[in-house]
Formats: sequence, structure tokens, C-alpha cells
Amino acid sequence: MIRRAGKKDARAAALLLYDCLGPIAEKMTHSRDPKDVLKTLEEYIKEDENRLSYRNALVKVANDEIAGIAILYHGKDADKLDRPIIKRIGYKLDQEADADEFYLDTLSVSAEFQNQGFGTELIEAMEAIAIEKDYSKLALNVEYENKGAKRLYERMGFKTEKTTFIIEKPFHHMVKTINR
Repeated sequence: MIRRAGKKDARAAALLLYDCLGPIAEKMTHSRDPKDVLKTLEEYIKEDENRLSYRNALVKVANDEIAGIAILYHGKDADKLDRPIIKRIGYKLDQEADADEFYLDTLSVSAEFQNQGFGTELIEAMEAIAIEKDYSKLALNVEYENKGAKRLYERMGFKTEKTTFIIEKPFHHMVKTINR
């Protein structure tokens, strides 16, 4: 089952985000101490408005536990969603989404649930939300080294449009136009 995340999902969501984001999570929390990073990620998730808020998250539930998470927001809202985080850490975050894109900020599936199609389900749920909201473009960034994820996104209709740099690392900025 895929559902909207809630504040009660913060711990499980923080673990999934940290596992996926690693150094990006450390930059967003201004810490390298895993306990501090997880604590701050949980706080971000519980907040009502920031890019990592529960309000921007879908979770995949399997065997009564959070098996995966997708963080989604529209690029036009990125500056507003980043303000609470910037205020906390004291520096600007890298721009990841363009203003005309419905953006998949993070997709993470727990190791024990990988290769079961949960990532695909979360992306399909994202596309359904985009169609419902009349958005015409989906976007995401994938690390250059993550060839498996890039292949998945290509199979789902995403195409690399440009290179984006996040924490000074190159990422494929991939876009899918929604056909109605």
C-alpha cells in the first residue's frame, strides 16, 4: 500500500532518507554525526513546511512497516520549502529542480524490500499525483555512478536533459513529459 506520510513515520522515513542521501543529508543537517543527522531529519519530516516535510512524502508500506519513501514537490515551491532548512543551517542548498517540474527529491527503498517493484510503484504514484494536479513534467536527479537507478528511470520514460551538481557531484537531471 502507498499512502501519504504522517508525522508518526518520521523515524522510519529519516532512516530511509539518510541511507539514500548520505552526504547530502549531512549537508542539509549541518552535521556528520549519524545520531544528529537522524535526529534533524526526523525534525524536518515532522515540520509542516520544508522540502522533507511529511506533507511532501509518500510511503510504501509492506508487512506493516515503511518499506520505501518518495519526497515530492513542485519546483516552483523549492525556494519556499528550502527557507526553513536554510534558516537552520545558515547556507543555501543546491538548486535541484526547475520551476516548471514536479520533482522527485528522494526515492529510497529499504534494503530488505529492494527488487520488489516498490520504487516503481512510488514513481507511478508520483505520476498519478502529477496528472491529478495537471502538471506536465516530472523530474529527478540520479548520481552518475548509479547506473541501475538510471536504467529504471529510463525504462519509466525519463530522459537525461542536463547535468546538475549537488554537493559538487554531477547528477543526471532526468525529465519525463506526461502525455495526457
